[in-house]
Amino acid sequence: MRKRHLRDLFADDPGRGDRFTAEAAGLYLDYSKNRITDETLALLQQLAQACELKQHVEAMFRGDRINVTERRA
Repeated sequence: MRKRHLRDLFADDPGRGDRFTAEAAGLYLDYSKNRITDETLALLQQLAQACELKQHVEAMFRGDRINVTERRA
């Protein structure tokens, strides 16, 4: 992936500009101009699940102590 040019990624996937964007709470995120693919996103989702990221985020918003090394939330 390091050697792939963004121009080629867009040429290979005409819908890339629409698919690799997100909008919520007045924020617009365009990550189409990064060297990522559907495989990259799938791997990141697998990693998030393996690390139980959702549970850790929920714990943080509950105010649970998640940074035990510094004794703070």
